[in-house]
Amino acid sequence: MRKEEILEMSRNENKNKDLVEQSTYKSATFVGTIVGWFAIAFVLALTGFIQHKTNYGALFIFFAIESGIFITKYAKLKKTHELVVSIIYSLCAICMGVLFVMSTLGVF
Repeated sequence: MRKEEILEMSRNENKNKDLVEQSTYKSATFVGTIVGWFAIAFVLALTGFIQHKTNYGALFIFFAIESGIFITKYAKLKKTHELVVSIIYSLCAICMGVLFVMSTLGVF
């Protein structure tokens, strides 16, 4: 194979995406997720200490993010584990969403 043929095959495999760009996107997504988790933990702790109640909205956001991550992983990898975890996180997100709406409306 010639150098040009190898480069063309590589471009086709990567769909003209730069490897540095792909790596950067992956690490940025990971860091963003970690920062989001810490932000949610901060909101939960602050709400618990000051208002002495649970912030269901923050928990809803957390579980929604996690379910989205695992649904995407299942769609790409087709692993049963990813499906099971995505279902669990989705059910938790639905429950926290309902609790958030109920607490916002003053039902409890």
